[in-house]
Amino acid sequence: MIEEAFLAILACAKIGAIQTVIFSGYSSESLQIRLQDCKAKILFVCDGFQRNGKPISQKQIINTAIKDTKIEKIIVASYAQIDNYDESDLVVYYSKLISTQDSVCSTESTASEDPLFILYTSGTTGKPKGVIHTHGGFSVFAGYQSGFLIDMNENDILLWPADIGWITGLVWNVYGLLILGACAIIYDGALNYPDFNRIWDMLHHYNVTIFGISPTAVRLFKKNNIEPLKLHSFEKIKNIPTTGEPLDEDSWWWLFEKVGNKKIPIMNLSGGTEIGGAMLSVFPGMKLKPSTVGIPCPGMNLDVIDEHGKSVIEKDGYLVVKSPWPAMTKGLLNNNERYIQTYWSRFENIWFHGDYVFVDKEGLWYMKGRADDVINVSGHRMSTAEIEHVVISHDKISDAASVAIPDQITGEAIIVFFVSKNKNELILGTEISNYIAEKIGKIARPKIVYQISDLPKTRTGKIMRRLLKAKLLGLPLGDLSSIENPSILDEISKL
Repeated sequence: MIEEAFLAILACAKIGAIQTVIFSGYSSESLQIRLQDCKAKILFVCDGFQRNGKPISQKQIINTAIKDTKIEKIIVASYAQIDNYDESDLVVYYSKLISTQDSVCSTESTASEDPLFILYTSGTTGKPKGVIHTHGGFSVFAGYQSGFLIDMNENDILLWPADIGWITGLVWNVYGLLILGACAIIYDGALNYPDFNRIWDMLHHYNVTIFGISPTAVRLFKKNNIEPLKLHSFEKIKNIPTTGEPLDEDSWWWLFEKVGNKKIPIMNLSGGTEIGGAMLSVFPGMKLKPSTVGIPCPGMNLDVIDEHGKSVIEKDGYLVVKSPWPAMTKGLLNNNERYIQTYWSRFENIWFHGDYVFVDKEGLWYMKGRADDVINVSGHRMSTAEIEHVVISHDKISDAASVAIPDQITGEAIIVFFVSKNKNELILGTEISNYIAEKIGKIARPKIVYQISDLPKTRTGKIMRRLLKAKLLGLPLGDLSSIENPSILDEISKL
């Protein structure tokens, strides 16, 4: 992340333009889909960046992505001097553009319900969802949550290496932070480069008071036996918020003991892009309990229900919202039908969030995972449909399925099964893995790829992903009455 990205976000809000921040790791195809969907006119980029010490060029990805889009201007911020752009009617450098502008810019008057930004997130179908958030509701929600949930004020210094291409980065690093007048340390690059000490040195050097971290990052440090307290004391840190995916108990204890010195509270949160922030949180002053996401946030009327819509307690159930809240998304861009189908069709007049949750006898909530077919890798959600669509587009493959299995570092890892068009042809898993990474992005690279003769399906042709996952994890298969081809289960067992 670079400072010009933050400036671009704030500038758009000031002049009333709608913006969307797109994760830098996407392929040209994934970027193009988003540019086409939102009909973007201006693309703000940098001239490459470093990742783990390696130069990363974006120019070819951008040149390919803008084809068949509405892009009228590309603004290039100088950062790593990796990509060289020739200035033209299409391309202009940020520094040159700024030098010709007046230092005064009027602020556009907007209604509270006017769109502020669009943020894309994956769903259970292949095409990403353009989630719409508005000026009034989102801003109010971000400000109140920053104050109430992580105790932020104008004297605080925040270091939370959350990408602003995701809702976490926008809530805490941009809007909530600035509404309350706090200061942010912008973190760019990988957490383990040039070494594992970098982020801990930054916390100490900048006198950080609030340190945000993802469960994936916690697992990375824990796996590598990092001892942060042997480097610095972190006495100025007053709380440690974490979100993005479920935080397992072992990782919670590592964070509490190895970073918090058994004194700094872990503010475990859970929310979502569509929520516009958190809906569950551990609050300052609450009694700490490993892995819990606390209680519903003020303004969030939450419940846990079974498949019949009946409230349950001390039992896994569906997380639902029964009343509107300030930052509630105002819909999905260009797809109101999908918005209704995704969130409102499961239960009448109740928002279905798609998570399995559990509430214990003390009233504390726990995340149990996704109820739909969405895979969460390091906090990045990808639909099984999107992955499978790419695999099947390979000219040698006729069918495919993807599932998630637990991973110590990334939370979940992608496992892909495929069927070749020529049943006698052996296709290397690396070929398919590289193909997926090229089409979607490196974040989607599978951990393992299996070639099998067929996929387990129901008699109506639906892929039974739960059986693939159960076989991989050695879990009970459950009801097999609807499977069309049970013999395939024996083949999968031999993998």
